[in-house]
Amino acid sequence: MVMRILTNWADDGLTRVLRKYGIYMVFIKENMPLNVDFKYVDLIYYARLVPPLINKDVIATLRSLENIIYGLHAPLTIDNSVKLSHVVYDLIFPLQTLLAYLKGASMHVLNLRDYKLLRIFGLKSTYVPLGTDTELFRCRFDKPSTFTMVYASRPSWHKGTDLLVNYIIPIIHKKLRQDARIVITDATSDYLSSLYDRIRGIRGIELYDHLPIKDYARLLSEAHVLLFPSRYESFGRVVLDSLASGVIPVTFRVRGFVEDILLKTELNRYVVNYPDLPSFINKVIELYRLWYRSPDEYYALVKLSCKIANQYSWETIGKMWAELFKQVL
Repeated sequence: MVMRILTNWADDGLTRVLRKYGIYMVFIKENMPLNVDFKYVDLIYYARLVPPLINKDVIATLRSLENIIYGLHAPLTIDNSVKLSHVVYDLIFPLQTLLAYLKGASMHVLNLRDYKLLRIFGLKSTYVPLGTDTELFRCRFDKPSTFTMVYASRPSWHKGTDLLVNYIIPIIHKKLRQDARIVITDATSDYLSSLYDRIRGIRGIELYDHLPIKDYARLLSEAHVLLFPSRYESFGRVVLDSLASGVIPVTFRVRGFVEDILLKTELNRYVVNYPDLPSFINKVIELYRLWYRSPDEYYALVKLSCKIANQYSWETIGKMWAELFKQVL
């Protein structure tokens, strides 16, 4: 049986795998309609992203949201909240999720913490994580000789860009020798991009605008360490993509892939509690020394990272997504 799914979110790797199960995703980038004629599609997968905080479609539609999966691609609540806007988020976002549920939408979550929170509220949901495209992100065992750190997140408070620029980079740049480089991608893609003016032009620091996906995958595979000082996540797929590329992530403990999966592996020693910046920086320096003094031990970590990522390839996780879609119909 062929299934047609209208969606505002579609990963190329997942889309490719779902075709094997007779599932075709039709992607609409903007103005995702919730009132559609189901003669032409079988199901709607609505990825709930932020911003905007208020989901006008869910509030405005008067009909039932049956045959609609409401996918939480933003966290149900914000970890490490410090702003008034975060308090507002923690009130409005769960209430809108409840409204969608009461209107008949099926709930899908990307992390176990949100799954447990919804259970506390009495809402049934399905946990299915994201995957990584192992045809695109390939494990690399011939790293460049220069120790390379990569920050592959958009510049925002959410992603810890201020921590990166104001604390992590200055200390690392001072402590490490000249044979180290820091690569930053998506340097102009969000509201904190002006922070990069403080480090622009410094030797050993490279800033790139948004890269084509193949160029990004190549650049990621050349790195030794992923810098991931994010304050909160729903999943944090860049960590999974980095593992698939043989890159060791140094990260704060956040919900999603880090908390649900990475913490249960031997790489958990590179996960630190927020906001312990000294420990974060020390973990990066530890990997730097390991690379130069014991490359065989470093490559053992690379092998482990690739093994972990292969368990979450789209080829494997895609089957869970197919089951998610089929159980709604």
